[in-house]
Amino acid sequence: MAICVNCGREIKIISRNCPYCNTPISMASVTNKKSIKSMKNDYDCKSNNLFLLSVFIPLFGLVISYIKREEEPLKSKSAFSGFLVGTLIYLAFITFILLIKVFK
Repeated sequence: MAICVNCGREIKIISRNCPYCNTPISMASVTNKKSIKSMKNDYDCKSNNLFLLSVFIPLFGLVISYIKREEEPLKSKSAFSGFLVGTLIYLAFITFILLIKVFK
């Protein structure tokens, strides 16, 4: 299997362009799994870990989305999405607690 050097994803079907980032594929732009682990993962991609952390700590997600908005827009979007989801969950929880106290 080959791995695209531009986006870092595994290419299962050999074609002229990477199916994920549409970068033209040449022998210089494809590597194998062993050499990709030695490379620094400096490409921008969606981050599930950053999203989950931002859900549990919404202020963290807001700060990270602001810091990474220029150099890593996809990670910034993941952090901001986590911030929004976490904020909505906390607001729903607070509303639920207040309704229980009011109707008790």
